[in-house]
Amino acid sequence: MLRLKKIAVTGGIASGKSTVCRYLKELGAYTLSADAIGHELLNTLLFQTLIDTFGKEITENGKISRTLLANKVFQDEKALRMLEKLIHPFILKEIQEHYEAISQDFSFSAFVVEMPLLFEIGAEPFYDITITVLRTTEEAKKQAALNGCEYENRMKWQLPIEKKAALSDVIIPNFGNLQDLQREVTKFFEIGKNVP
Repeated sequence: MLRLKKIAVTGGIASGKSTVCRYLKELGAYTLSADAIGHELLNTLLFQTLIDTFGKEITENGKISRTLLANKVFQDEKALRMLEKLIHPFILKEIQEHYEAISQDFSFSAFVVEMPLLFEIGAEPFYDITITVLRTTEEAKKQAALNGCEYENRMKWQLPIEKKAALSDVIIPNFGNLQDLQREVTKFFEIGKNVP
């Protein structure tokens, strides 16, 4: 039975994952962001559990502050692993539910999930194709700074980018401008859609 191909896009911080997903969406893919699902969970299903676990100091104006929570967990590996243990099962469940809802909808060209911690949490078996977006550390650091994201402190909790690339089915280089990246994505898409 035909089913929609599942593609995971991963990479380091500020590597261009979201841009790759945007280009895939323009090519007709259904796209999801694991981070966006996680952010939504903070103030819905996991709100009280997170306060009970990490304390009221992670809240601001009655809501969980992503910044305050990040400041807490990225300084403490035990706290970070606890957060991951709480949140990842819910993220994976929601991704599965999205896929089941549209798996037979062939108006989409593929089912694409942006998942920074794909290999770290062992989620890769769910996908038909895994992609790592590669960018130089220097350029990624510049982009992370523009995004207001602390690069070094967050990357130390992820697999080295070389390891992610080695584990992936496909590498999309992001070493040029946006037009270059779009060409790389289109090239992958034209080849990838014919892969069984």
